[in-house]
Amino acid sequence: MKFFYKALDGVNYPEKLEVKYGTRANAADMTTGTLFTNNNISSVYGNAYDSVKGRLYSSFNGCIYIGFHITSDPDEFGLLLDDVSVKLAPLVDVGISAITLPSFELSDQ
Repeated sequence: MKFFYKALDGVNYPEKLEVKYGTRANAADMTTGTLFTNNNISSVYGNAYDSVKGRLYSSFNGCIYIGFHITSDPDEFGLLLDDVSVKLAPLVDVGISAITLPSFELSDQ
């Protein structure tokens, strides 16, 4: 998963963001885990976006929902999200073709 974010005026109005995931598409069910938390986003509109890149590991064999939860104090200025992407990482089996055991000789010396 990868996304970009920035505050509109984080110097004067710091923002807070958490990204959670769960098995249903509603806030109450986003309890499976937290992917990202930042409680002091202090960027401003003129600055470049900050980026987040991470991996989600789950043994759940179904649909997983990702939720962006802005937890800023009331009446803050604003938070921008951009270029959210989720990719399925391929399972790579490197395999073992042979095992070579070391050889050695014992001597009486």
